Amino acid sequence: MGYDLPQSTRGFRFEARSGSSLAVSGEELRRLGATVIDIQTPAPGEIHLLRNGKRILHSSGTTLNHTTEVPGIYRVEVYKRFRGRKVGWIFSSPIYID
Repeated sequence: MGYDLPQSTRGFRFEARSGSSLAVSGEELRRLGATVIDIQTPAPGEIHLLRNGKRILHSSGTTLNHTTEVPGIYRVEVYKRFRGRKVGWIFSSPIYID
């Protein structure tokens, strides 16, 4: 889900890869060793990666990459400055990693 008033969310990407398997928002991924999570936003923002509802990593900019071997429910929240304050911009559906 995105809030396009500050800026278009078109081009947002959230995916997880393990072995030759790939999952995007709303999908499930069975781990085959390490899992690589890639996040790309169409413009700079404050990117938060959450696992099971808790923030595990954050970055400012347009990309966040993370390698994990921990299963869980992963999702992304992105915040952006708009009209002098920080607002929620992008809230992804989860990727279920087991």
